[in-house]
Amino acid sequence: NGKWKHDKFASLDSVRTLGSTSIPLESVVNANKRVRMNIFNLAETVNTADLEELFTSYSIDSVSVHYGEKGNHLGTAEVVMKRNDAERAINDLKGISIDGSRILLAIVDGGKGSSIFDRVQFDKKINGRRESQLEVRPQNLHKKKMGNGGRHPLDRTEKTS
Repeated sequence: NGKWKHDKFASLDSVRTLGSTSIPLESVVNANKRVRMNIFNLAETVNTADLEELFTSYSIDSVSVHYGEKGNHLGTAEVVMKRNDAERAINDLKGISIDGSRILLAIVDGGKGSSIFDRVQFDKKINGRRESQLEVRPQNLHKKKMGNGGRHPLDRTEKTS
């Protein structure tokens, strides 16, 4: 036929094959995506140099400890790194304490949605076990029970006799 075929090239939506396993190309791209990882419950004695030392075995872009307007230590910090390194750090550093404070790590990522409500989730724990994830929606945040059939008091129509 002589016509050139494009069958030898993978598209961005295709599956990349590594040996006998298939890995979606999207997961390879997401693993290298830069994410922010927040660190919570830091002792006031922890500074940026301490965190740089703690994360030496991971490929990090930046580390910053958060301070308030008056220079007070807020007990939080942020590390920018590749997603796969952040996930590895969370697993490796789970449950450690620095200067007597047990730290907590969480990846902060924009996610798929554009709204904060698309990205916020709470883990529901029953008897110490994770049962399900509850998603937060704007309509569920400020629901208050009203004794007027669910109507706002200003929406009521007054009956005249």
